[in-house]
Amino acid sequence: MLLQAVRKIFIKKKIENKLLDNGQFPEVYFKEKSPSVLILVGEEESGNLKGILANELNIPLPNIELLKFCKKIKKGQREESQFSGDDFGWFGKIKSKKIEKLVRKESDVLLNYAIGNLYIDYLASISNAKFKVAYSNNDKRLYDLMINVKEFNTAIFNSELKKYLNILNK
Repeated sequence: MLLQAVRKIFIKKKIENKLLDNGQFPEVYFKEKSPSVLILVGEEESGNLKGILANELNIPLPNIELLKFCKKIKKGQREESQFSGDDFGWFGKIKSKKIEKLVRKESDVLLNYAIGNLYIDYLASISNAKFKVAYSNNDKRLYDLMINVKEFNTAIFNSELKKYLNILNK
């Protein structure tokens, strides 16, 4: 319990420091044939989000990476795309090289499908994504586009996302 509390304090501090350093406007225009997308989801999200997003936005599946936060992951049952609070050290340092590589990799769009998750907000703050999108219930300082959906509904979020990305690319 104490370790988790200390870890959360340091992660919040790192997010605040990152926000102070990041005073630039995002590069919104990314009209490539195959943009790269990083998706961050919480435990409540299920289903084939990568496939749905690939169909709606016409993005090839290999260009979409997904990281899923789970509160607890049992030994031997960890999937490649899962992470938990245990993947962060005392001072908020990411222990997993794979997660750090995915987040630090330059991508065109970062999509956050979680609401109020400190670990996902931290990954979003250190991400090298050109454009970051999330639900409007998240910290507005971290994201370039906030989509206001009354309830947690990925279908509505995806349709609004597609609409706004088309507007921004014209």
